[in-house]
Amino acid sequence: MPRLSHTLSTAGLAFLLAASVAGCAAPTTDTTGLVATSPGACRPTIVPTDTPDPTEGMTDDERETYFNEFEAGSVWQANAHEIIDAVRTGFPDDFATARMMNPDVGFEVSFAGAAPAAALAIISTATVQYTVVENVGFTEPQWYTLTTEMADAAEDLVTGLSWSAGIDPYSMKMTIDVSLGEDDEAGQATCRRIDPAELADAINTNLATAGVDTYGFTLEVTTRWGGYRLE
Repeated sequence: MPRLSHTLSTAGLAFLLAASVAGCAAPTTDTTGLVATSPGACRPTIVPTDTPDPTEGMTDDERETYFNEFEAGSVWQANAHEIIDAVRTGFPDDFATARMMNPDVGFEVSFAGAAPAAALAIISTATVQYTVVENVGFTEPQWYTLTTEMADAAEDLVTGLSWSAGIDPYSMKMTIDVSLGEDDEAGQATCRRIDPAELADAINTNLATAGVDTYGFTLEVTTRWGGYRLE
């Protein structure tokens, strides 16, 4: 079975960095050459959105139907979780990923190479729909380890900044998320200039120097102001 193609929207990956630091004082560059800090009121304009209540505006009957369907969904998820746990535990050298979809599609399990016959036998006992993906090229422990290796490769380049590392095995993207600034105790804003492409190149160089197998994953540097993503 061919590997499924997963895509992730990259809208906004230019990060609008120039707009986020408009009006800042001339920056000073640290020894990495990748990060510069500017004092001043340079926070971008960000309008957060609230998560809507899915039952808002429903009648009592509609709300009851909604929650009955939600509870029914929990039943199919329980069966899927049982199958996934059995495969993950029984085939650690083959298992790559698993995710819940919806009651109509069920769940998905992927394997680094060909799916073992015994694993397929377990999956076939599911009472819901399922999809098996083969030959993704990496196991779950391998992409877990890759997250740590990526963070190690980035650490010296983002010293002194607030940042995090993450990985999405479905889109095959590794992400370093860096905070451009936040208010200090006195309420003064500080912003930082970062070229995402330069930082990504430097991290990739460190990964290659360390001999890290990235299994075809691509690296993306994202930026944010405080808790809000800039895109």
